[in-house]
Amino acid sequence: VDTETQTVMPEYERLQFSEGDLMPPGGVTVTYSEEHALAFSVPSSSRDIPGCQATDVIRAVVLVTEAAYTLAVPLELGTRGEGGMLTEQLEQMWQKENLHVYTFAESADGTDASATLHLNIE
Repeated sequence: VDTETQTVMPEYERLQFSEGDLMPPGGVTVTYSEEHALAFSVPSSSRDIPGCQATDVIRAVVLVTEAAYTLAVPLELGTRGEGGMLTEQLEQMWQKENLHVYTFAESADGTDASATLHLNIE
């Protein structure tokens, strides 16, 4: 909180959209293109890692923090076992400096999740 203006300054890197016992998805990357798209890369994970199943769903949340509003856009990136690439086209008005991207894993049956990781947009 900025005490002079009484403005709340969110710490976007610390936001959590999920919590649970699953291992967070490692190695997920996101790149912004000038065509207003986000390209996600999800590596396939080993089934032998404790807290991971090949069927765990890897999810992302894109938080758009424009001056007049904040919008959360949920995405499904695939499963740990398959990995892969996904490109998501964005609205033309959304600029890279107003985007925050987060990822987490969710069990296939939706009963458990991992902590949320904040991703650096390349």
